Amino acid sequence: MIAVAWCLLHFLVFIVWLHLRPRSERFVLAFHSVSFLLLSSLALLAVFGRSAPFTLAAGMVAIHAIYSLSVLELWTLSEGSYAIAMLASLKHKPVTRAELAARFRPLGEQKRTARVEALEKSGAVRIDGELHLTLRGAHIARVVSLLRSLANIRDSA
Repeated sequence: MIAVAWCLLHFLVFIVWLHLRPRSERFVLAFHSVSFLLLSSLALLAVFGRSAPFTLAAGMVAIHAIYSLSVLELWTLSEGSYAIAMLASLKHKPVTRAELAARFRPLGEQKRTARVEALEKSGAVRIDGELHLTLRGAHIARVVSLLRSLANIRDSA
């Protein structure tokens, strides 16, 4: 019950804060990560202080994990989805497929440019006219590749 109340309060603060001032992906991830770490720490303290069984603490952490992953996924989809943007633009008047593609081509280019800038800012790539994978980027690529193989995700080409 504590975890549900914690997540509900966190969600309300998140919605109010996001409504008052839109935030970046990094902020939203940090906001959820800090909350998760705080609740996890409290759950561990309760276990070590013998005021809660391990199963209860694990359940609290699991509830927050499910909540945060769900909210982060929905936020990401609502912020960056071409489909949602296209549907929103079509509610005003119908357009041809070619018109819709032409209208959203610049958005696609902006998204690609923003992603490359984010990779450079994170230190995963270095840009000197060409993109070069850094040592940090190579580590990230290996971790992602391992996660993809563990989840049995294959490229659809």
